[in-house]
Amino acid sequence: MKFIIMSLLLLFSVAGYSADAENRFMAKGAGLASCDRFLNAAELKNKEYYNYGGWVEGFITAFNQLRPDTFDVAPWQSADYLIAIVTGYCIKNENASFYQATAYVVKALDSQRLKNFTPLLTIRVGNESMLIHQEILVKTQKFLLDSGFYEKNVSGVFNKETEVALKKYQKEKLLKQTGLPDHATLINLFYLKN
Repeated sequence: MKFIIMSLLLLFSVAGYSADAENRFMAKGAGLASCDRFLNAAELKNKEYYNYGGWVEGFITAFNQLRPDTFDVAPWQSADYLIAIVTGYCIKNENASFYQATAYVVKALDSQRLKNFTPLLTIRVGNESMLIHQEILVKTQKFLLDSGFYEKNVSGVFNKETEVALKKYQKEKLLKQTGLPDHATLINLFYLKN
């Protein structure tokens, strides 16, 4: 019985992978809402607002599965960051659908996606810890090396030298000096680069 149910789920999920001959398809759930409706929910921070966040994460999960050459299109971006991008899009395009706003986010992130599997590491500094894909750690070390903050070989291993380099970078950029490649630091490293 379990095999039959799994087979049916697989069959129905595969059927939803492509659009019709004219590239049309039906968005579901929150994807049908307008940006204006999302912005109203965001202002109220009500239950509907949090459902939008879940929809975005589900959309990205499906994108990761269906986009060739993709392991993760948002390998370090938090749900809050993704919703902030959606919000910016919706402010400029209130009549657009929430699906269009989410598709915009994925398109904006696509060039920096992880194309292949990379292990998820737990790294620690003091009592603080975080998860990071090893390839993102490699990119962080490379950026720090190229910028003169890091003097070791790029290894993808979080070590004391990486922590010290991150603290120097964070101090220079007036960020909280955590020594971790936290969200604010990664935004500066990968997007602001000034």
